[in-house]
Order: sequence, then C-alpha cells, then structure tokens
Amino acid sequence: NSFFGYCLTNLKNTGTIKFDINQHTIKDFIDVGTVCELIGLINDFKFGGTYNLSSNVGLSIGQLANKLIEGFGTGKLIVESDKLDQQFILDNTKLLKQLKIETLNIDLNEIIKNRNCYGK
Repeated sequence: NSFFGYCLTNLKNTGTIKFDINQHTIKDFIDVGTVCELIGLINDFKFGGTYNLSSNVGLSIGQLANKLIEGFGTGKLIVESDKLDQQFILDNTKLLKQLKIETLNIDLNEIIKNRNCYGK
C-alpha cells in the first residue's frame, strides 16, 4: 500500500505507472537508511516528545515515478488529472535541533538509491 509499492507493482505488471493526481504533486519522502540513522541518534540522545521524522524535502511524484521507470529500463507514466492533491512536507526542525543536526542532505537520487545522507 506504499507509494513505491504501488508504482513498482504497476510498472512490473502493466509497464505503466498511472496517477489520478498531478505529477507535480509534492510529497515528503525519506529513505529507510536515514530513518534508521535518526532513530539510532534519538536512542543515543534519550529524549522524549513528539517530533516529525521526515526529510523536510518535497519531491514531485512525477520525478520519482520517472526515476523508477528509468531504473526499471522501460515503462510509461500516465497522468489522468491536473489536480494537485494531498501535498505535504513535514517540518523536522524541532527534531534536528534536538539531535544537533543542521540539516538532512537528502535529494531525489538519495531517496532512490537509499543511501545514508544526514550531516551534522
């Protein structure tokens, strides 16, 4: 039921990724490697509270879909609507301040490649 699961399943089964929202819709994605690193730091710092565990970076779903198609080697992106819907970027400033990290250095290629990308 994840975004990537949806895209990869459809790409494999139909050769397409189909969206019923605008391909320029922005969402906040974070790779599992960075999540693990952040959870490790949270455990080391031993603090409580409610925080946004996010990349704080907006990536368009069309960019991600096209990168998946490129990596798969074949496929087509089909966009059936120009409606921007369910856009979000979570502000992780509070968490990064607790962890004494200035910023997460995350970009589209890091999300796709699943590399560690946090910096102090």
